[in-house]
Amino acid sequence: LTILCMVGLHGGLYAQSHPAEVRIVNQSQRTMEIKVMQNTNQGALKYYEALVPANGQGAIAIFQTGTYYLKVKAEYPGRDPVYSMGDPFECHVGSDGYSVLTFTYKIDERALTTEGKSISRSEFEKDRD
Repeated sequence: LTILCMVGLHGGLYAQSHPAEVRIVNQSQRTMEIKVMQNTNQGALKYYEALVPANGQGAIAIFQTGTYYLKVKAEYPGRDPVYSMGDPFECHVGSDGYSVLTFTYKIDERALTTEGKSISRSEFEKDRD
């Protein structure tokens, strides 16, 4: 699993009301279940969950400045799911602009290796860390 991240900060007249955006590009044959986790004083909580089809794309709006990370379950019929967790990233939402981040996922089906941290199914399924 290859995770590429591009980060930009956009500003403009309507920036205060515009959420940050996390874009997911799935360049694999697997369906991705994405959990966006938000770090809080009480630990991490699930902020949002989305499905991204094989070779598809998705976007998630983030309405609060903060630190987040992604948990991913990649599934393909007849194969074991691949679970992973990405590194924390910052999202900014404010009158001076908002973050736009793009994460690109690729899986080498021969090796089933992942970048980032491999996690278990039970760790993926937790909505609180």
